[in-house]
Parts: sequence; structure tokens; C-alpha cells
Amino acid sequence: WAAANELGLSIVLMPLGANVPASLRKVAEHADRHPNVKIALDHIAFPHPEMLPETFGLTPEHKALAAHGNVYYKFTSFLISEMETAAKAANKPMIDLAPFIQAMVATFGADHLMWGSDHGNVEVDDVLYAKRAVDATTGLEAKARKAFFYDTARTVFVPGGRGRARA
Repeated sequence: WAAANELGLSIVLMPLGANVPASLRKVAEHADRHPNVKIALDHIAFPHPEMLPETFGLTPEHKALAAHGNVYYKFTSFLISEMETAAKAANKPMIDLAPFIQAMVATFGADHLMWGSDHGNVEVDDVLYAKRAVDATTGLEAKARKAFFYDTARTVFVPGGRGRARA
């Protein structure tokens, strides 16, 4: 972590399992201790809309991370697939992705969200799932869509790092 902070690197984390809230509290600690590290949470750290529909699945720990400017969130094909599976297992309908994305933008900001296809890591129709992501963002302004599909990832994942933080 110290070396990543020194070099201005990005770290992708994938908190999962039964202890996601504790993991997200640990992410907040690392974000505070290492402000020059950009932390990307893969799959938005697996919110469960079927369990917490009023917050689109975000726990208080998810929401608390919004205060950390160096934490970013990847919306992915795998997340869509997991949300579908969880909704089916809970005998609930899959949420509409457009309001979900709008809620994520409202919570974290478009400049902290990015699309990740998970190409090769999830057994879904890549073209269909990319289309679903594009369709889910149609209600966003052009600047927010550009951030979601390009700008955020470009600023987070800088080859070789961003270097030392400037005071």
C-alpha cells in the first residue's frame, strides 16, 4: 500500500462474501491512509438490490465510501449477472438497470463510476451485456455517459502510475 501510494498507482479490490460491510470499512481505512492510491471496487462491491431495494442494494458502508474521493466503482457484466441470479433466487424481479445506474451516479458521482465488461471472466453474451450497460445510461447527460464509459477509467488506470501526490 505504501509503495502504491508513493507511485500513485491504482488497486482493484473485490470485496465479496458474507463480510462485505467489514471489508468496505477496511477499504475506507486504506483510502484514508493512502490518499494517492485510487481504489477501484470491482462490481461496485456487490450491492444486493433484492435485499435492500430502497437503496438499490447499497449498505451504509457502501454509502460511506462516497466521502472518499479516491474510491471508484466498476459496473460490470458480472454484477448484472449476479444481480439477476440473486433476484431469481429470492423470487424477485430483476431491477431495471437505468434507475440503478442513476442511483449509483447520485451516490458516487459519474466521475467515480466506470463500465467494465469482464470479457472472458463471465459466461454471458458480451455484446448483449454491453448493450444493456449502454441502455442503462441513456438517461444520463452526455458528460456523465462519457465519464462512465471512458473518462473515469482513463484517469484511474494510468500506466506506470500518476507519481507522487502534489501538495
